[in-house]
Amino acid sequence: MTIAPRAFTRFALPEIAKTLEVARTQKVDIPEAVLQAVNMKFSEIPKSGSVPWPEELEILNYRSLFNAIAAPVPSSRTIGTGSSVFVEIGQGSRPLFKNLALERFNQALDGGIWEDMVFIDCTIRYKGGPVTLRNVRFINCRFIFEPGTPAKRLSEELLTSSKVSVDIKG
Repeated sequence: MTIAPRAFTRFALPEIAKTLEVARTQKVDIPEAVLQAVNMKFSEIPKSGSVPWPEELEILNYRSLFNAIAAPVPSSRTIGTGSSVFVEIGQGSRPLFKNLALERFNQALDGGIWEDMVFIDCTIRYKGGPVTLRNVRFINCRFIFEPGTPAKRLSEELLTSSKVSVDIKG
């Protein structure tokens, strides 16, 4: 498969995002070299708000898939599986979660302080509240963010690196 540079223009993003969504949901085995090439092209896309929000979220979902290949997590850190409902953090609370790997959780990030964490095959929701991430990785996760300045900032940080450190006041 050849990745044409012109295919990564802003106008092609909806089509690319849809293709990535289908590949991710159907667990299509994409060769690592292709994923690395696509990842490099996405890293060249400017972060100045030029990427429409739905496409940015799908690119974020894709980036999480790439993280699984780039730096897999040892299974010894996984603490189990979550539930089908979102695990929420109480309003006004700022609990610290540290040195854990969560697998197949539906997790809300708002309010939490997440340090040295790995989320694997999780659905991550963010509504724009305060959140602190220190050395956090997302592997094969799906993201549901409410549009707004805090979500945009978090999304941009997640697209920048496979390990994220950011403090958002919300």
